[in-house]
Amino acid sequence: MSENNQSMSRIAMFTDAVTSVDVTDQVHVLPGLPAGLGPLISDIHSGDAPSTDPQITVGVVETGSSALFRLAAPQHVTSKEYPSQVMPVTASVHLGSEDLAAALGSRDLPAVLEVLAVDLVAVPVVVSGDGVVSTRVFRSAEDSAYLDLCVFSSARSLDGFLGQDGERCFTFIQGTAVVSYVAEQCDRVKDVVFDPAGPVSMRISAANLTSFLDEDAPVEETIPQDPPTGEVTGFDLPLNAQWGRIHLTDPVTRERDIRALVADQTRVLGDQGASVRREVQDWLSKAASQASLAGGMTMAFLLERTNEAAAAVTVTSYLLSLGPAPEDSTHLDDITKQVLDTSSSDDIVMRIDAGQTVIIRRTRIGHGDPQVGGSDVQLLHLAYWLVAPDNEHAVHVVFSSPHLPAQEAITKLADNMVLEGRWVFRDTTDLVRSAS
Repeated sequence: MSENNQSMSRIAMFTDAVTSVDVTDQVHVLPGLPAGLGPLISDIHSGDAPSTDPQITVGVVETGSSALFRLAAPQHVTSKEYPSQVMPVTASVHLGSEDLAAALGSRDLPAVLEVLAVDLVAVPVVVSGDGVVSTRVFRSAEDSAYLDLCVFSSARSLDGFLGQDGERCFTFIQGTAVVSYVAEQCDRVKDVVFDPAGPVSMRISAANLTSFLDEDAPVEETIPQDPPTGEVTGFDLPLNAQWGRIHLTDPVTRERDIRALVADQTRVLGDQGASVRREVQDWLSKAASQASLAGGMTMAFLLERTNEAAAAVTVTSYLLSLGPAPEDSTHLDDITKQVLDTSSSDDIVMRIDAGQTVIIRRTRIGHGDPQVGGSDVQLLHLAYWLVAPDNEHAVHVVFSSPHLPAQEAITKLADNMVLEGRWVFRDTTDLVRSAS
C-alpha cells in the first residue's frame, strides 16, 4: 500500500465488528432520504386509455424512485405492517455490492471510497403507515449526544445487524448521494459505520468522509450510440446469483446444470437424501427436456430462502422464429390474437406500452403437472410476449409460482425482470434493453 493510502486508512477504523452501535435503542430517524436514485422499480397498472378489444387491458408503466425492501422478521419477532410498495426480499449476500464487501474485507479505505463513487449501498429506512420514508439512524454508544448513520454492503449484512429488531425496511442509494446527505446532516451525524455487524466493519467520522466529496468533479458526457442491429439470437433476463440457471439448448450442458442445481439444493440432506436427489433430478431433466423441445433457451429457479419460507419461482424463456412480417398485419397482432384465442375467461391479458417495445402479458391461475402429483397445487402463471427489434423473432417468457398470496410481489418481480431484459444479437456482444 502506498504512503498516501496508508495515511488515508488511518482516518478510518476497521474492526471485526462494531459493538458501539445500539440497535436495541429507540428508533431514530432523519427526514427524507439521500437524493440519489437506487435501483428503479416499475409498476404496471391499468391505464385510462380505452382498449380496442374488450378482452385486453391497457397497461401503463410507471417508474418510481428507489425501491423499498423489507427483510423477513425472525421467529418470535412481530414485523410491522408495511405499505404495498415495500417488497419482501431474502437476506442474501448477493443483494447489494460485492465490491463494497471486498473493499471492507481488505480494510482498504481508498478502495471503499472508489466503490462509493460508483456503486450502491443499503441504507435502513423507516416507512410510516401512509408511506412517508425517513432515513434510520442509530444512537452511538460512544457518545449518546450523537447519531451514527449505518450503511451496509448487502441485505445479509443488514440482517445480521438487525437481529431481533422489528424495523426491517431498507433501500439502496448511490454512495455519492449518501456522502452528500451526511454532509447536510453533519451537525447530527457523528460517524458513518459500514457493516457494523461485520464480518469487517469500518467507522469513519462524518467530517472526514464528506471531506473526500469533490463537488467540483467534472461530469463525463455520455455520447449516445446507435443500438446494434442484425439477427436476434436470444433474450437475457437479469438473473443474479439468487437464481439457479439451466441452459436448455445443449443436452450435455443441460444435464450438468441440473446436477449442480440439485446438489446445491439437497446438500443439507446429506447421504440420506439420495432418493430425493434422484427424484428431483429426474423431474428437472424431464421438465428441461420438454422445455427444450418447445424451443426453450433457459430455465431458472429462484434459490434463496427467507426466514419465513422458501420462495419457489421458476422462469423459462423461449425464442420464437417468426420470419418476415405478414403483409396484412404485424407479428404483434398475430401474437395477440393467438394469446386471446388460447385464453380462458378467467385469464387477464394486458397490452403494455414500454417505450419502443409493446409487451403482451397474460396472468393465469392454473395447476401443477399431474405427472408429478401437482394437479391439486394452484400455480400463478405469468406469460410475456415481446417482438424482437429485427422483427423476425419474438421471446416468450413464463414465470410460475405456487405462492398465490404473494401474487402482487411476484408479478412486480416478473414485470421488472422482463422490462430489464436484453436482446442478444448475432456476432455482437451488445445487448439492448427490452424497454429502451
